[in-house]
Amino acid sequence: MARVKQITHKSRGPRVKALQKGIRQTLKGHGFEKWAKGVQIDGDPGPLTMKMAKLAGSMQGLSKQQLKKIDDGTISRHAELILTHEKQRSREMKRREKRRDENFDKMREELKHPPPPQDGVVTFDGKPCAAWIAADLQEARDKGLWGGVLISGYRTPAYSTSLCYGICGAPSCPGRCAGASSNHSKYVKPEGAADVSDYVRCEAAMRQIGSPLHNSIGPSDPNHLSASGN
Repeated sequence: MARVKQITHKSRGPRVKALQKGIRQTLKGHGFEKWAKGVQIDGDPGPLTMKMAKLAGSMQGLSKQQLKKIDDGTISRHAELILTHEKQRSREMKRREKRRDENFDKMREELKHPPPPQDGVVTFDGKPCAAWIAADLQEARDKGLWGGVLISGYRTPAYSTSLCYGICGAPSCPGRCAGASSNHSKYVKPEGAADVSDYVRCEAAMRQIGSPLHNSIGPSDPNHLSASGN
């Protein structure tokens, strides 16, 4: 009998669509309807699907080891069955979910009540963003060099910390989640960061207009742009 392959960024088809539907269901069930709508049911496990799979996995109580595998771009068959709700979760997984859900409270509150605008932060594509980054993205868009959207821009330090708790159960995850020190929680040039769609064209557009925004992280977080690249 053939061994069932793991899902990676190269996978395509109905299994990936089922995974995306399961991720949507989990995010919606935990109060993140807007994020759920952002997950496309297209059978292509792009960077955003993998990011949301990691968060949904944390919400479902997957272990830190399983979340690390997703972070590295691999969804095991066991994790897939949990994320698609085809397999019942263990008692330990349910206990993890309960402990972690307290940390997701901060994220839910901030999504319902975003921080008030402040100097250096503007709204771009309906999301808070460092003003100087928004200006560069708008210039690229106006010149027809980029047609994507902002996925995530400015985040408060508390929100960035809560994201890490959701990913690895700690205020920061070395090499994966910076927490309160994240570039996303800064906005005075040259600091600040943005996650964008159509990231290949966006990075090329930044070079063309002379913006310092670029990505030096690589495949693990290709949507991310900042002046430092990290």
